[in-house]
Amino acid sequence: MRTSLLLIVLLISSLGHAQNLQNLLVNPGNNLGSTEGWTQDNPFGGSWFNSNGINGGSAWASSPVWNYKWQLIDLVAQGFTPAYLDSSPVIRFAQQYNKYEVPGMANDQWSITVALLDESQQEITNYSYSDFCGADGWQLFKGYFSSYPAGVRYVKFTHGGREYGESAGSAGGASLDDSFLSVGNLVLYGSANTASLSGWDVVNGGDGWSFAGNSEFVSSYDECKLSQQIDLTALGYSGGVSGDDYSINFAMDYRGVGPSFNDPVSVVLTFLNSNGDVVDATTLNGVGAEAFQELTFTYSDFANVAEVLLDISAQDIEYWLGNYGAKVSNIRLWLESQSTDSTDELEASLNESNAVLFPNPSASKFTLKCDQDMDRRAIEIRSLDGRLVRKVSPDFVNGKAATIDLSGLTSGTFYITYFVD
Repeated sequence: MRTSLLLIVLLISSLGHAQNLQNLLVNPGNNLGSTEGWTQDNPFGGSWFNSNGINGGSAWASSPVWNYKWQLIDLVAQGFTPAYLDSSPVIRFAQQYNKYEVPGMANDQWSITVALLDESQQEITNYSYSDFCGADGWQLFKGYFSSYPAGVRYVKFTHGGREYGESAGSAGGASLDDSFLSVGNLVLYGSANTASLSGWDVVNGGDGWSFAGNSEFVSSYDECKLSQQIDLTALGYSGGVSGDDYSINFAMDYRGVGPSFNDPVSVVLTFLNSNGDVVDATTLNGVGAEAFQELTFTYSDFANVAEVLLDISAQDIEYWLGNYGAKVSNIRLWLESQSTDSTDELEASLNESNAVLFPNPSASKFTLKCDQDMDRRAIEIRSLDGRLVRKVSPDFVNGKAATIDLSGLTSGTFYITYFVD
């Protein structure tokens, strides 16, 4: 049987998710019991020392005088392309803070400064804030950048603390824990690299959530839940977003724990409009295996979404005491611009070949469907100048549909080449 070649010109916008969409800070929650990964800046003397943190871990406490420490994040080295950074993806940051761990320290002070820098490490813009800790225990401060000028290539994250009154001694300043910085991901603390549950509303079933591997949330023998409200209007998308302009994308890694590994996970995404009305919801279910798997969802057919409610459930199917339930990690939710470039050419090409590709644009995976059986040898992804970018042997469904992974591709327009019998 003769095999014929069909060539389709398709616009595929991939954000290249070799990018690190999780917390970009090293040792963000004093997991190492030191300031490793940070550069100290103590202009008045003193130093940082260990204090009691969130969820029984460690935090940093400052000296009585102002102490600072900072990290400089090279975004290109983290996998973000200049073109993507110049599209001004949302940059989120957060910080847990508390007074020192003895009574009468409510007037301890803390500060945070996040600066966006260009390729020469010159400042483009910054956000700076300082306040008293108060007497209410650990509190979460969060902020963001959006619609900032092009050219951002580095982020400098600095925080500091002191004891109000600067009394003598080596201890007594503000305590800081669970520092956070992400680019493009609208989920706060989407991995467990702070070894805490900061940013989440939590249901601790069984023995509750635990942590493993510097990134994994580990569930227990009763249903454990993580929930987060993502308010798009509070992140710079005034009035919410429409499907004509953006797709809303979700992905999460999960796996089971032995001996059987088939621990269940579930994700519910609820979409609300600017009036607070539920406009849609979807449920994703998975069964764990020994290796990590991925749950994904793309939502693009909607008039208005201003808020996303994210609810994650996991547990141990074997009902053992301790933390032997499903593990979840690398939780991310992001927006992608729905480009209309070359729409007429795209539609004509698709109609001619009787092929359908979705979602398009995509940042993680896409599915190609054809009304004829496709040859199983390979599907090729080529640049517009004809250069072979990737050759894949995808999993086919009934010979007429294939799912292709885009991990590692930068954004752009590509040719998709495939064969039919």
